[in-house]
Amino acid sequence: MEEVGEISTKFDREFAEYLRTLREFVNQRMKDLVSQQITLHLYPQLSYALLSEGKRLRPILGILSAEATGGSREKVADLALAGELIHTASLVHDDLIDDDKLRRGKPTLHMKWNRDDAILTGDALISLAISLAASYGAEILRTAANAALDLCDGELMELKMTFQNSDEDDFFLKIKKKTASAFSGAARCGAIASGATRSEVEALAKYGEYFGTGYQLKDDLNNLFRGNPVPTDLVKGRLTLPLLHLFQSGSEKIRTLLLESFGNPRLSEGKAAEVLSELRKSGSIDYCENFVKENLNWAKNSIQTLPDSRYKTILVRVAELVLTDGDKLLAQSLRL
Repeated sequence: MEEVGEISTKFDREFAEYLRTLREFVNQRMKDLVSQQITLHLYPQLSYALLSEGKRLRPILGILSAEATGGSREKVADLALAGELIHTASLVHDDLIDDDKLRRGKPTLHMKWNRDDAILTGDALISLAISLAASYGAEILRTAANAALDLCDGELMELKMTFQNSDEDDFFLKIKKKTASAFSGAARCGAIASGATRSEVEALAKYGEYFGTGYQLKDDLNNLFRGNPVPTDLVKGRLTLPLLHLFQSGSEKIRTLLLESFGNPRLSEGKAAEVLSELRKSGSIDYCENFVKENLNWAKNSIQTLPDSRYKTILVRVAELVLTDGDKLLAQSLRL
C-alpha cells in the first residue's frame, strides 16, 4: 500500500511531465504557425515575438479547461494559440508604451527594430489571433474579443492610476480587466470548444478569473523583491496593492516618501530600500499575500463541481504552485 507522501511525489512527477509535454506541444504548434508566415515582411519580428521563452500559462489553461471537460488538446490548439498571440501583442505594445529596453533578458522588439515595427507587429499578432479563433464560432470569437478589449481598457487604467485618484476597488477592477480577463477568457473558450455544459463553462471561467487575479498580485509582490534594488513598478509608476495599502494606511511622512518615489526614474537605492522597509513593517506585504491566498482558495473551490479527473487535479496543482512559493517546482515542470 502506497503512503500519502509516495502518492504525492508520484503525482508531482506525473504533473511535471504533463506540463512539460503540454508546453512542448504549444511551442511546436507556435513554431508551425510562425513558419506559415514566412512570406510576410513582418516574419522576422513575428518570429522574434512569438518564439521567445515563456511559461505559456494562458494556452496551457485553455487546453487544460478543454481536457477537464472531455475535449482534446488537438481540437483546441489553434484557439489556445490565439489567446497567446493576443497576450504577446499586448506585451509588444506595453514595452513600447513603457519604453522598456529588455524583456526576459532580451531586447524588446522596438529596441531591436523600431517603434513602427513594434506597432505593426502587435497589430499583426491580433489579426492572426482573430483568424485562428474565427473557426471556433461566434461565441468563442466574441469571448476572445471581449477579453482583448478588457485588456486594453485595463492597460489604460494602469497608466492613469495614481495614489491620489485610485482606491482598492479601482485597483481590483484594473486587475480584472488587464490580467484576469485573459485567463478567464482562455478557460471559458477552452471549455466551450470542448462542448462543456454551461455550468462547467462558468466554473472554469471563474477559476481563470481568480487564478489571474492571484497571479497578478503574486507577480506584483515578486517585482518588489526580484533582486533589483530599485523595483521597476516603483520607478515606472505602476500602482500595486502593497504600495496602495501603504499609502492609504501610512503616516504623512510615508505618503510623502511614496509620492517622491513613485514614477521617479532617478530614484536612489537608499530611498527604494526605505520604501521596501516600510512595506514590510506596515504589514502591506502580508495584506497583499492574504489576497493571493484568498484567490487561490476561490480558484480551487470554483471547480469543485467539475467531475473528478486527472485534469481537474492538475488545475488545482497549477494554481497552488503559481500562487504560493512553488515557483521553482513550476519552473522545473516547464523546464524554464
